[in-house]
Amino acid sequence: MLATVATIFSIIISYVSGLDFATLLLVFLPGGAPEIGVMAMALDINPAIVTMHHMLRVLIIIVLVSIFSSNYLKMQDIEKTPKTIGVD
Repeated sequence: MLATVATIFSIIISYVSGLDFATLLLVFLPGGAPEIGVMAMALDINPAIVTMHHMLRVLIIIVLVSIFSSNYLKMQDIEKTPKTIGVD
């Protein structure tokens, strides 16, 4: 499923930007950076570009997960605090 989504995004971005489809496909494919880098070298694609995009994707995921999890935990903390009415 993720490979299908990666292929669709690669086709669209390749059509719009004129970048190489194979490079974009390796950039968007799920998998580890070392494995994708080896595939890039085997296909004679610049592995530095592919690996850099994978590292950027991992960084974005880490940042987004930390933001969403901290907001979720704050919401859970607010729901657990007792509400006192009329207590001075």
